[in-house]
Amino acid sequence: MTEDHHSAVVEVRGISRCYGEGETAVHALRDVSLCIRAGELTLLFGPSGSGKTTLLQILGALLHPSDGEVPLLQQRITGRDEEQLAALRRQHCGFVFQHYNLLSTLRVWENVAIARSVVDATGSLSRHAEEACTLLRQLGLSGLERRFPNQLSGGQKQRVAIARAMLMKPRLLLADEPTAALDAVAGRRVAAVLNALAHVRRCAVVVVTHDRRLIPFADRVLTLADGELVSDQRVHANGQMRPYSISVHPPHR
Repeated sequence: MTEDHHSAVVEVRGISRCYGEGETAVHALRDVSLCIRAGELTLLFGPSGSGKTTLLQILGALLHPSDGEVPLLQQRITGRDEEQLAALRRQHCGFVFQHYNLLSTLRVWENVAIARSVVDATGSLSRHAEEACTLLRQLGLSGLERRFPNQLSGGQKQRVAIARAMLMKPRLLLADEPTAALDAVAGRRVAAVLNALAHVRRCAVVVVTHDRRLIPFADRVLTLADGELVSDQRVHANGQMRPYSISVHPPHR
C-alpha cells in the first residue's frame, strides 16, 4: 500500500494529554505523532494505563488533546465546541465497544437501524430496515434479524454492533477491545469482518486490543508505553512485522 498523504483519514501531530495539574498531574500521552490511513486495519497494543483508550478517544473527537493537533479528514478538531464535534463524529466516525451497547428491548435489526434513525431525526426505524438487514446478512447473521440481544452469542452481538457502526458509512471506525469477551472462533470472525471493512470499504479501522491473535488480520501494529508511541510496525502476509514508514507533518506552533 502506498504512503499517499491524501489517503490520511486522521493525523496526530505532537499530541499530549495531561490530567490534573502540578505534582498530581498524570500524563496519559506524551508527544505522539502518527497518521491513520484509509484501507488499513491498525491495532493498538500496550499495558493498562499506557494511553491506548485516551488516544482512541482523541482520534474519534471524543476528547481534546492538551497539546498538539488532530486533523480529521483535514478538519481541525481543536477549537471546536461539543456540538461541532458531535456533528463531525456523526458524519465520519463509527464506534464499537467491548460490551456491545445493544438495547435489550429492540430486535437485532432495530439495534442496527436506530443509529441512522437518530441521525436523520425521523425516529423511524422501518425506513432503514432493508439496509440494516442487508448488513446483517453480509456479516453472517441472516435469520437472526428479529431476535433480541439476549438470544445471541457474544460473537453475534459484536457483529451486530459492527453492523450498527457500518450503517453510518464511517470513514474512521474505532473499536475498543472488540474481542476481549469472545472465544477464539468468534474472535477470528470479528477480526475478519474488521479486516474486510478496511480492505473492501476503504475504511480506516483502529482497534485497541490485548489480543495478539488479531495480528494476522492487521496491516499495522502500534504499541504504547507510558503514554509514548514506542513501536510502529507493518504486518506482512505471513504475520511477521517490520517498521512502518510514516511521514507526519509537524504541528503548527
